[in-house]
Amino acid sequence: MLLQVPGLLNPAEVAKVRGLIDAGDWADGNATSGAQSALAKDNRQLAEDSPAAREAGVLIREALTRNPLFMSAALPHTVYPPLFNRPGLRRPHRQRPALPPRHRRAHPHRPVGHPLPGRARQL
Repeated sequence: MLLQVPGLLNPAEVAKVRGLIDAGDWADGNATSGAQSALAKDNRQLAEDSPAAREAGVLIREALTRNPLFMSAALPHTVYPPLFNRPGLRRPHRQRPALPPRHRRAHPHRPVGHPLPGRARQL
């Protein structure tokens, strides 16, 4: 079950966490991946032992433990520090061209976007 915890951090805490992690030293996310996932994984992450990750993690853990909704729903024995990840640099995150390539070269007798006879329309 996924649970949304609205207002976990106030705006000042969000700004502090963002400032900490934005200034952190981001490394290749494959440091924590297995052999198979390394082929597809493309993200950056803060090292768990970095000062930025530790300080931001403390802020988030404190906010979680003082939140009654989280505590009653999760009933945690231990709250582990969060991991901080962001999209990698090899390919932009979920970036797609505005139009698929087949729309860029219109058939001379068909309007743009109209499929050629015998071809299934690809989305």
